[in-house]
Amino acid sequence: MLSRRRPYSLYTLGPGGIGHASKKIVGPGEPPDGFVSATTSSTEWIWYWASAKVYDDPPDPRIPPYWGGAQWGYQIANTGGRAAIFGSVIDFVYYMPSATVGIRIQTKRYHEETTPQQKAYDLAQRNALSRYVTIVDVYEQDFIADRTGEAACRRVVDALGGKRRMSPGKFGFSRRVRPYSV
Repeated sequence: MLSRRRPYSLYTLGPGGIGHASKKIVGPGEPPDGFVSATTSSTEWIWYWASAKVYDDPPDPRIPPYWGGAQWGYQIANTGGRAAIFGSVIDFVYYMPSATVGIRIQTKRYHEETTPQQKAYDLAQRNALSRYVTIVDVYEQDFIADRTGEAACRRVVDALGGKRRMSPGKFGFSRRVRPYSV
């Protein structure tokens, strides 16, 4: 007995059927125009995007201004910021009910494989900042290789939940990872 069902529809199924569907971006993708500057990086973009997804704020992280959300902030000045002699800027600050958590993104180039003077400065900055906020160092190799952004979202939740990772540079398991290399 032959089936009378047609194998394909005669009608389109919305704009995708005629080639006008918008492209859906999965994962953080490339940083939007205006995000990367002399003091910000594409690695920070991945973390910014993941923070926006975890908190669902801002709804579209690709639209400026890039300040963060209601419960978290991006590039928060502390003790005078870049304008003061011993001032600093925390990459990300999260205003949790029990504490304020500051996240410092640690990159291989500028924090792990750098001069002893830079490492000493980073340590002094961490100690000074820890008087005001709970500081968590996050290493780029833990989240930048995942194209979907899932690793970054998980790492945001882990860092805010109190999970700490050992420094790859100090313990000899540092590896060079490029964005979306996996």
